Amino acid sequence: MQGLEANDAAARYIAERFGLGGRPERMVPVGGGEMGRVYRLDAAGAAWAVKELFRRTDEDRVARQVAFQDAAARCGIRAPANLSTVDGRHLCSLPAELGGATVRLCSWIDGHPVQTADPGLSEWVGSAIGRIHGLSYPADGADHDPWYDACPTPKRWEELIAAGDAGGADWVSAIRSRLGSLLSLADLVTPAEPTAMICWHLDLQPDNVTRERASDEYVLLDWDDSGPEMPDRVLAMALWDWHVHGDEIDIKGIQGTLAAYRRAGGHAELTGIESFTAIVASYLNYVFVQAERTLHAQLSLDRRRRAAAELQSSLANPPDPARLMSVLNVARAQI
Repeated sequence: MQGLEANDAAARYIAERFGLGGRPERMVPVGGGEMGRVYRLDAAGAAWAVKELFRRTDEDRVARQVAFQDAAARCGIRAPANLSTVDGRHLCSLPAELGGATVRLCSWIDGHPVQTADPGLSEWVGSAIGRIHGLSYPADGADHDPWYDACPTPKRWEELIAAGDAGGADWVSAIRSRLGSLLSLADLVTPAEPTAMICWHLDLQPDNVTRERASDEYVLLDWDDSGPEMPDRVLAMALWDWHVHGDEIDIKGIQGTLAAYRRAGGHAELTGIESFTAIVASYLNYVFVQAERTLHAQLSLDRRRRAAAELQSSLANPPDPARLMSVLNVARAQI
């Protein structure tokens, strides 16, 4: 698969499939990440967000995500609107001659990036999590992603290092020297309890929140990864992603988020170091996958370079147990 090309033919095809009407004016790439690449499409007198999906999905999974997002919107969580094709589907696959990509279409949010120190943002984060947790939205029919509670075995790490050696990867010595620490982190990972799970966004971090210029309201983006997770692990992820910056822990930010979470009806409590399982497992999986990607000749040079940069950055900032315990202690003191 070539991937989506931002040309007139692809823009016309997408506009026609989603029934936008008129001739599209332009489609330009504006960003991307692990899950896909985002383009701005100007058509029919409005702007739209086209998301090219890198990971396979299906209509049933997307329909569950959309239903969950709609439920969150009804309790006050702003999010982009999901559009359907003219035949009622959320996914659109372009023909091979246009790159063969699978895309989704959403309303465009004209916003600006947030900073974790923005006044009131810690409280918004806590309130958003609390309101969604208050829904106890069932995760029926959705599989729990092992990304969040399973991690590479020692054998797989050794195989990765061997493959890196054979491919002349420059990260081999860095991973080999840290292997003991990586395996010690893996010991903190425990399986999720299926009966305790509810549906969650799974990627509520600063890059996925924007402040809409027109309304000055916060908007939560990128719901594609929504799925089952345990509430305490969701809460732990948010405290870590929003309030831990290198060696600095924003105690007041944690306190503000937790207070707002309780006021909004949030019911989860961090039970111990196991509440941080999703953070640790996703970190280990991310490091492993980025290293693998640097070896994949079929990936573009740009994606391999990005993977190498992400790997280097991640290895330099692991979720070490001391900081995890510090966050846990602050959270417990708030109860």
